[in-house]
Amino acid sequence: MAKVGRAAYNASKMRTEVITPSADGTTSAYTKEIGAAETGEVYFVDISTYTVSIKLPTPKAGYYFRIVLATASDNEATKDLIITTGSDSVDMGGAINAGNTLFEVTNATSKLTLDSSAGAATVGDFLEFHCDGTDWYVSGQTLSASTMVKADAI
Repeated sequence: MAKVGRAAYNASKMRTEVITPSADGTTSAYTKEIGAAETGEVYFVDISTYTVSIKLPTPKAGYYFRIVLATASDNEATKDLIITTGSDSVDMGGAINAGNTLFEVTNATSKLTLDSSAGAATVGDFLEFHCDGTDWYVSGQTLSASTMVKADAI
């Protein structure tokens, strides 16, 4: 990677946004729809009071995002973080270290949920998404193995 490319990549990882919703998000009423110009941003998400739903942008090669549960979400028990591709025909694939157990995200997944039942989702849990122009590739880490839920339908 050229020096200019490294500087641009590093600068993009410094852009952050805090998501603190005022109502429960759903897959029909997203808390946040990520725009194309927001590639590279880090989102700190608070699910302590409301469920947060995030829609990834239409796939384009090179897009990437990181989503982190914020301190205020620590040991929350009833609200979740939902991330979708926005379309059943756009898939996610990858593996997430969920409580020292690999959670496989098959290439038929278009919706991921960090489930906070019994405090499973906690501060510092994160997911990272990278796009090749067709699909989203996900990696990340959660403290609990019971945190992750996947679905093919939005």
